[in-house]
Amino acid sequence: MRHRYALILIIGFSFLVHLHGLTSPLLDYHAHRQCQTASMARNYARHDMHFLRPEIDTEGLPQRAGTEFPVYSYLLAVLFKFFGVHDILGRILSSIFAAWGAVFLYEFVRRRLDDVTALVSALVLCMIPVHIYFTRTVQPEPMALWGLLGFVLYLDRWMCSYAPADAVRAFVFGALAPLLKLNYLYLVLPLWLLIGWQHLHWRALRNITFLEIMTGIMVAVACWYQYARSAAVVLLPLSGKEHLENLRPILTPGLWQAHFVSRLPELCLTYPGTVFAVTGAFALWKNGKAWMWGLWFLCTAVYILLLGNYGLIHRYTELPFAPVNAVFIASGIVYLVGKAKKHKKWLMLLAALVLRQISFSGSYPKLFRAFDLLNLH
Repeated sequence: MRHRYALILIIGFSFLVHLHGLTSPLLDYHAHRQCQTASMARNYARHDMHFLRPEIDTEGLPQRAGTEFPVYSYLLAVLFKFFGVHDILGRILSSIFAAWGAVFLYEFVRRRLDDVTALVSALVLCMIPVHIYFTRTVQPEPMALWGLLGFVLYLDRWMCSYAPADAVRAFVFGALAPLLKLNYLYLVLPLWLLIGWQHLHWRALRNITFLEIMTGIMVAVACWYQYARSAAVVLLPLSGKEHLENLRPILTPGLWQAHFVSRLPELCLTYPGTVFAVTGAFALWKNGKAWMWGLWFLCTAVYILLLGNYGLIHRYTELPFAPVNAVFIASGIVYLVGKAKKHKKWLMLLAALVLRQISFSGSYPKLFRAFDLLNLH
């Protein structure tokens, strides 16, 4: 399939799966966080569009809040200025970043595996329940994941070509991810090391530009969150004491069970997707290509554990599992398609699993309502 047609298919499919609930008010799961983000955008539009003064309505009179880098809310405020204050604008903005992030994943997997696996990975990403849901909510998570995927793509491109433009893009996307969600620093740093090691091994740590990219990211993140701490209302746990308190449940069985027994197979893979992912891991291992994706998955698992109680409460923290899981699932699908060409029983099994994957992903609103009713944190 031609590259252009693949991109059209990915973007079109991404918008298609995000149509459900596009006009819904911000009363679904994580309504408080969505309303807070939307109110920040509304205050920008109402007042002077002063980027460095994000204001919220949930702490009394509007006042500067210490929060994440407010570029998502600011973009939404621009839309509010042109089209009026409508919830659908936030959902459309999130859906744009979802589609764009799927394109980034496609381009990255293309470089590492092949065109077919890359296309299937991007399409599967669009179907994973946690991705469908949290990339249509009015929160900075869709843009943060977009930044993470852009960082991985452009860092890899730079390490192959050493084009200055790719180094700049890697820095910008790599900084945006933790600026939008500070905990993404737990992902940006190990993925930076992982890609650097794959290309240059220890020599990566002697490459000035490679070091400058991460130094610039760390400086940008430190500067913004230091500024955020000076606000009258600080919404984020930025002190060391708060972080240690947050880590208290890290060794409790409940935290591990919630993430790896409940949410991972239900929200981040789906049950049929788990079968594909295990098959894909085997196929990648068989071809000697599993280590990159396996370490990416491991980095994400460590990231979710380091979030402690915060990750236990907020299910959107599971979102970074979606891209790497999509690659494993896609690899499994491609592997089984190859088998199915020779054996009809494989073809029947594959068709059943794909249909179940689609139907399971389509049921995500019921899935999240069930989590709310059971109060499973």
